Amino acid sequence: MDSKRLSTNAIPTGPPVPDPDRWKSCQVAASPLAEQIVTRVWGRAPDLEWQVLAIVLIAQRLEDHAPTPTTAADPLAAELKALIDEAFHTLNRAANSTT
Repeated sequence: MDSKRLSTNAIPTGPPVPDPDRWKSCQVAASPLAEQIVTRVWGRAPDLEWQVLAIVLIAQRLEDHAPTPTTAADPLAAELKALIDEAFHTLNRAANSTT
């Protein structure tokens, strides 16, 4: 068999897989629907940075066709809140270490 032919056939095709953590660096555009979901599920957060992280996480999940929580009682809401809290605390630690 021709080794050149094998190597080119082994190259994967298809769209690139988006970075699953792109929301943490706000590389996702917020959308009105994402804002509505965040407000419905978590209300208005007292900290704007937390609110922004929540919105971009939900916006990313909408882009990726991943499930989003429907109410505060949705088990997914607690799971995503934990991710948002972790990212929020990481950002605050990084900000506090530079001051």
